[in-house]
Amino acid sequence: LIVCPLIFLASFVDSIAGGGGLISIPAYLLTGIPAHMAFGSNKLSAGAGTAFATTRFYRHGKIHLRGALISAAFALAGAALGARINLLIDANILKRIVLFLVPAVAVFVLVNGRTKKQRSPLTGRSLDIVCVLAGFFIGLYDGLIGPGTGSFLIVVYTAVAGYDYVTASGNAKVVNLASNLASLSVFLISG
Repeated sequence: LIVCPLIFLASFVDSIAGGGGLISIPAYLLTGIPAHMAFGSNKLSAGAGTAFATTRFYRHGKIHLRGALISAAFALAGAALGARINLLIDANILKRIVLFLVPAVAVFVLVNGRTKKQRSPLTGRSLDIVCVLAGFFIGLYDGLIGPGTGSFLIVVYTAVAGYDYVTASGNAKVVNLASNLASLSVFLISG
């Protein structure tokens, strides 16, 4: 009764603009399940929703494939490392981090989530570097905590890489899917 409606809402929000973890992580924690299990469960539900959204963006040609795949490759490594770090943190500390971080990220998403600052698109090596750094570091954050990952990616892709908002969102879905799968794998292996 608590989780299902909130996960539905989180998936809906995530498919449009990212930030669904701001709803789903607290929803899982409200049920009283252990913090590490809440993060692992979130990766499963978020990964399923992101897979469908990624497919839709791809079918409509709204993904810059090279940039998305570079970021996704580095997000795999970053998210796996982040999930490993998550598992090393005491559950009570994780709950406190979420209690502080979720409102802070929510404010960021509301204020900067759909940035209007779009610059000239980067190309070549400059774009590759932005994609590598965004993939690894935002993937690391996604594996460690997660809420707002899609929004952070969209901001970097529009304000730094110069993608239009829809392409930035499509690329964010690919990267978020990769980081969800890498994190989920670590959480599954760890039980």
